[in-house]
Amino acid sequence: MAGFLLTPCGNVHLVEMCRQGKQNADMFTFMLEMAGTIAFAASGAMVGAQRGMDIFGVCVLGVVTAVGGGATRDIILGIVPPGMFQDPLYTIVATVTSCIVFAVMYWKQELLEGGNRL
Repeated sequence: MAGFLLTPCGNVHLVEMCRQGKQNADMFTFMLEMAGTIAFAASGAMVGAQRGMDIFGVCVLGVVTAVGGGATRDIILGIVPPGMFQDPLYTIVATVTSCIVFAVMYWKQELLEGGNRL
């Protein structure tokens, strides 16, 4: 009974289940953040590639589209340096995604335009 009163989940087994549930929720949130970062980086990179930019321009557009809003928010809130520099994983993922989009848009352009139709 003392364990029930001292732990928020009830007993030791439930405490362990709560920890695993929190880890699962954290992993789910992380996966959603990565999916959003990839989607926004791809979106910005596609615009840059369609405008005929080189790889540097495409990467800048992809990274700014993916993490620029969060960096702006952090600076307005006084969080310096912004999160994109504290944990560069999101910036790295956005850069790699932008490079992949650049490669696909420039080297497989006729495939994307449907030029190989029968």
